[in-house]
Amino acid sequence: MGWFGFVLTNDDYVAFTRHAYSELPGYSAINRRARIGMALLPLVFAVVFLVLLDDPLTAIVGVAFATMVWFGWPWAVRHSVTTQLRQVATVGDLGYVGPVRLGWDANRVWQDFAGGGCYADWSRIRQVDETPDHLFLVLGETDAMIVPRRAGAGVDALAAFARTQVAMRPPLGRVAPGRR
Repeated sequence: MGWFGFVLTNDDYVAFTRHAYSELPGYSAINRRARIGMALLPLVFAVVFLVLLDDPLTAIVGVAFATMVWFGWPWAVRHSVTTQLRQVATVGDLGYVGPVRLGWDANRVWQDFAGGGCYADWSRIRQVDETPDHLFLVLGETDAMIVPRRAGAGVDALAAFARTQVAMRPPLGRVAPGRR
């Protein structure tokens, strides 16, 4: 159906990981549980200080801290993921970087790159996620084919075809957030 080429960079892997942490079930469920746990802990201490020790000032500080954790958590996770991935990228690549040739037909989508390649039948694509800079063909709870939009007009054609393929089959391939 089509072919086009692009160059994958470490920044593409960072973008996917940031997207995955907020949108994909595998990461977002873990992230949600951690956020709730980290916000509940100071609330429990606040109740203990208020009820058992009759210390309202410490209880107020505990509630304020829990509120800061709850609202600051998304920023902290994005910042942490980005920082850690950029540090890892200084000693090596986060995945395959370099020229990629991507193709698709009625049966599958594939990527060819120096020294290898990969493919996925359309039945393996669970969902199609799009951001202003990337198209992600989601294969699993934490895995996707990354297609940067800078690759050109072929990305829109691939996205439209992929959405059609995913919509045509039973919803078995899509994972509900927080479920396995």
